[in-house]
Order: sequence, then structure tokens, then C-alpha cells
Amino acid sequence: MAYWEQVFNIIKKDITIELRAKEAVSAMLVFGLMVIVVFSFAFNLGTREQIEIAPGLLWIAFTFAGILGLNHSFAAEYENHCLQGMMLAPVPRSAVYIGKLTGNFIFMFLAELIMLGFFIWLFDVRFTGRWHLLVLTMILGTLAFAIIGTMFSAVASGIRMREFLLPILQFPVVLPAIIFAVEATADLLEEDTLAGFFDGIKFLSAFNIIFFTLCVLLFEYILED
Repeated sequence: MAYWEQVFNIIKKDITIELRAKEAVSAMLVFGLMVIVVFSFAFNLGTREQIEIAPGLLWIAFTFAGILGLNHSFAAEYENHCLQGMMLAPVPRSAVYIGKLTGNFIFMFLAELIMLGFFIWLFDVRFTGRWHLLVLTMILGTLAFAIIGTMFSAVASGIRMREFLLPILQFPVVLPAIIFAVEATADLLEEDTLAGFFDGIKFLSAFNIIFFTLCVLLFEYILED
């Protein structure tokens, strides 16, 4: 079986399970929307202050909702003994990682698009003419979060306190990517130059390439442990 066909089968499995159970996306949506609604009532700011604080609040909602979704990534595999089946199957460990990563990214990005709509409506922020740049920032920032989160989700899957261990492991590593994603998003709301935006995009691109390569190389040893 071709390598990418194996990856596709893992992605297909995760999407099929999610369509039946509707656990990951629905959990991320409910939690993320609750965070956004609470923020909308907590901050009664003027237009300028709202523009300055909005990107940080948006990525806080994305981040905490993403952690909730990533907790489901390998937990179901471990509890149903599917992870042992994957390890025994003649499938490269890197294919398992890329398949799980892609599934996590798809679920997170779909939830974020819905959360973004509610956020724009409640906070009345505008990205007029820069939607494609906002989508690019979301893709790169979410991918960075999913790359690290998928790896540490596998690490924490067999631990009883995985809900607490995953954010403890993930946040220190992924925090620089979140900061640059916030700065890039904030730059899109400004009317001046986009120099800060492109700096953020360059950092996120480099971050994703470096850590994706490391995670693919290390994933085999993590599954064996």
C-alpha cells in the first residue's frame, strides 16, 4: 500500500468517527463560543481598545478550544486499544502521525471558522480586504498548534491525568507561535503597513517546518514508549 494512501486511510477513519460521534468539533465549538461570549460581556471597550485586545482574545478562544479537541485525539485510540493495532499494522509511524495531525487540523480549523464568525459579530471587528491574509494566519497558527499538540497528545494518551498534562507540555513549546499569530492578526486590523504581519508569517512558516520535521522523526520512538 502506498505511503500516502495509508495516511489518507487514517484521516478517513478519524473523519468517519467524528461524523458519527461528533465529539471533538462539538466540544471545541461549545467551549470556544462560551469563552467568546464571556469575553464579549467582560470587556466593554471603545473602538480603539477593542481592536487592540480582540486578536489576543480570539487566539485565546482558539487555543483553549484546541486543547479540548486534542485531548480526544489519541485518548479514544488508547482506550479502545486501537493504538496497539496501529503499532502492529505494517504502517510507518510517520504515516500515523501525519494522518492524525491532518485530522486534528481539519477539526480545529472548522471549529475556528465558526468561532470567528461569532467573534466578528460580537466584537464588531473588521478585516475588510484582508480576509485571505487572516485565513493564512489561521492556517499557519492552527497548524503550529496541531503539530505540537498531536505529538504531545500521543505522549499523554496513556496517562490518567492527560487532560492536565497535555497543556502543561504543549503551551511552553507552542507559545511563541501563538504570540506571533496574535501579532499577525493584530496587524491586519491596523490601517498602516503590514510589516509585522509578514514577520509573523515568516516565523510561523519556519516554526511549522522545523517542528513538523522533528515530530515526524521522533514519533516512532514516542509510540514505542
